[in-house]
Amino acid sequence: MLVPSVPTEVVYVNENNVTLTMPVHAWDDQGRALVLVRNRLMRADEMTGFKAVREANPIVGVAPGGGWKITWFDKDEGWEFSQPLVAWVIRADGSAEPVDTDSAGDASVVSRVGGDRRLSHPDEVSDAAEGGVPGA
Repeated sequence: MLVPSVPTEVVYVNENNVTLTMPVHAWDDQGRALVLVRNRLMRADEMTGFKAVREANPIVGVAPGGGWKITWFDKDEGWEFSQPLVAWVIRADGSAEPVDTDSAGDASVVSRVGGDRRLSHPDEVSDAAEGGVPGA
């Protein structure tokens, strides 16, 4: 058994059809990823919902929401609601992802949550206000 030298993660889909990740804890002698499930190492490719093994892009920092907001919507049902983002997570590759909360106050990285949404900032200027063509 080998310990991973590069942060690696397993991508899988849970019973609610949400895509999640978990860290690879080791590799077996045949080069297969092993993950920790219920206090034992298990081959990742034998997990229910297994999708892939990939190099991880861990969170290395967090920044405040900075006035950004997220609007969740469903065009078919005709509803939408907006709320402030609580933070941005910064990943090892320099990318940033928004963090939102649900009705219970639990925070989630938005890119890992399903649903139609858009991000906006109150200081943004629309194309039409600048004399441009909207959506161009």
